[in-house]
Amino acid sequence: GSTGGAGATATGSRAIGSSCRSMSGRISAAPAPAPASKPIAANKPARRFGRTMIERSSDAVILSNPGNGGIFYASPSLERIIGYGPEEVLGRAGIDFVQPDHVPRMRNLADVLQREPGKVVTEELMVRHKDGSWRWVENTLSNMLDEPGVQAVVMILRDITERKRAELLLAETLARAESLRREADAANAAKSGFLAQVS
Repeated sequence: GSTGGAGATATGSRAIGSSCRSMSGRISAAPAPAPASKPIAANKPARRFGRTMIERSSDAVILSNPGNGGIFYASPSLERIIGYGPEEVLGRAGIDFVQPDHVPRMRNLADVLQREPGKVVTEELMVRHKDGSWRWVENTLSNMLDEPGVQAVVMILRDITERKRAELLLAETLARAESLRREADAANAAKSGFLAQVS
């Protein structure tokens, strides 16, 4: 027979749990293998919380698979932003609602986005409201087509119409002020020229 140390080494290739004989003749059982770890179950309360936060957010969340049926989820906030309920946009393409002047830019952006998994881009554009008006939105797009459990382009829409109106009003106000300044400068120059002639 072999020694206990050599015997222990020889039994290393045997199935876990087989016994080995020590030098004193006692039999010692190999320690039982640790149970295989199980996947951690999804935290259902956390998932419900996440869904509740999405559905109560003022921003709209849209999930779309451009190559497989278009939009397949839209949060309730979409109706507040563009007037269409979630069920009214299912199966549609997001580009269907984009203002025509912005369509070429958005098509190019979509092409770039789909070629780069994980890419995130943000654009400001105009989209059509159900009542026929146009709304400005900030659209953040994320390519999560390769993410298990998502497999979508994720779009987060934020209504920035009022901000754009304020920016336009400010730009118009500044333009008017600049125009008045130039008119005043021209009037002062003409007055100075006239006084120089009569003095």
